[in-house]
Amino acid sequence: MSIYEKNDYGTFADDTKDPETEKEENFREAEKHFTARLNKLLVDRDIMKQDLADAIGVSPSSVSGYLAGNHHPDMATLLAISNFFDVSLDYLFGKTEYTYIYKGKQSPTENEMLGYFRKLSEKRQHEFLGEVRCIYKADKKTIDKK
Repeated sequence: MSIYEKNDYGTFADDTKDPETEKEENFREAEKHFTARLNKLLVDRDIMKQDLADAIGVSPSSVSGYLAGNHHPDMATLLAISNFFDVSLDYLFGKTEYTYIYKGKQSPTENEMLGYFRKLSEKRQHEFLGEVRCIYKADKKTIDKK
């Protein structure tokens, strides 16, 4: 990589830097993003640490350690976190701003909605679908009047 090319974290490479130093800096940057994004995902989705811990097979104190930046999850746990929230590892480590994994032809917003929908009970899915139908009908009437 030349000094004029950006690395994965949006900064320019420095050919004079020791590779180990640059590796450590990249790790610290990814760790900072991981901690912030894991906290944000828990808050945004109103998920308790205990629920995440149960879902990914670790102790609540491990989750607290991840959130504080005191502990680092292993690869299997990182993948479990990614799957639980339906986000990419690139998002968790700050390499992209796209929260949700793009699957097929859906937009990121559609994927987000589908991710929430799949986590609902069957009863709540039917209620959700009813609400979406009402919104659609209201929008359709507005569009038809124009």
